[in-house]
Amino acid sequence: MDCGTPAPKTETNYTLISSRYGWRLTRTVDANGRRIMEWRCPNCYTRYRAKRPL
Repeated sequence: MDCGTPAPKTETNYTLISSRYGWRLTRTVDANGRRIMEWRCPNCYTRYRAKRPL
């Protein structure tokens, strides 16, 4: 999401990139109130979490 790194190649559409590669799916709400889901690589997720309050 943030860095533009492409998702890792997988063997099928059902491969879990979160558990196998450390990618995280985040849910947010945009300015129009729509829900957005975004994949983040491990480094981007670390930066994303550091900016968000607990």
